[in-house]
Amino acid sequence: MELFAITVEIKKEDISALCEYILKRRKVRSVILYIFLITLFILIFRISHIDLYLSIGMSLALVAIFGSTMTRLTRSRYSSQFNSNKNFREPIIYHIYEDHYRVKTATSESEVDWASRYDIRQDNDYIYIFHLRELASLIPKRYLDAEQVSFFEKLILKYGKK
Repeated sequence: MELFAITVEIKKEDISALCEYILKRRKVRSVILYIFLITLFILIFRISHIDLYLSIGMSLALVAIFGSTMTRLTRSRYSSQFNSNKNFREPIIYHIYEDHYRVKTATSESEVDWASRYDIRQDNDYIYIFHLRELASLIPKRYLDAEQVSFFEKLILKYGKK
């Protein structure tokens, strides 16, 4: 039995919020990568007989440029996907059931079990339904009433990753 249906219209700012949420989730992995790269660059510069402090400074600068570039590229990719995919501009209808949901767009329809999702999360403004680690559908909370938000909170407790 269907619990409720939600019609969602995704806006560019919604895609930007999804991008920022995913960048935030990447932070720990990014920090580990940056530490590895700094160490690697320092070793390379030291093998080349460059002063230790200069090696550290150049390594930090290179990793800062790399990190900034990767963040800009990620934001640009999300923005270009939104601009090039007309399906984002069509209403998306989520039919919500206790154990699954059905999603309909102008061109497709699919049914998905909640338990098969990679993760389900929320922040103040959105419900994020992750299909993979960095691929998610989002439901803006502006389309939900208090009872529906409560349903998703219970769903997150049940199926969300700890």
